Amino acid sequence: MSEIHVGDTILLHGREIGLLGEFLVNDDISGAWCGDFTPAPGYSQVRHLFMEWTELVNDQCFSLLDEADDKIAAIGVAAVRKGELLAITNLQLHDDGRSVKGSFRLVIWQ
Repeated sequence: MSEIHVGDTILLHGREIGLLGEFLVNDDISGAWCGDFTPAPGYSQVRHLFMEWTELVNDQCFSLLDEADDKIAAIGVAAVRKGELLAITNLQLHDDGRSVKGSFRLVIWQ
């Protein structure tokens, strides 16, 4: 299984979009890798989805999150660290219009 460490940079790619940006891991909170996301030009094509997701969370409209999650899943985000493809799940990017912070979990194969 891949190991992630605080300070690692993870590149996020969209299946048909290319590079979405870089995720700098700042912390591990209960198995969720948290950090700062620096958008690349490809992110502009899907930014509205993450901003919608953030707004739903902030407004506590949890009943609408499944639909927003499905739209984000359709992007087909792949995570890469130093050329290694990482299996991730629960990608959350909180885009408030000024900065983007987020989290993800590694898929644990059993």
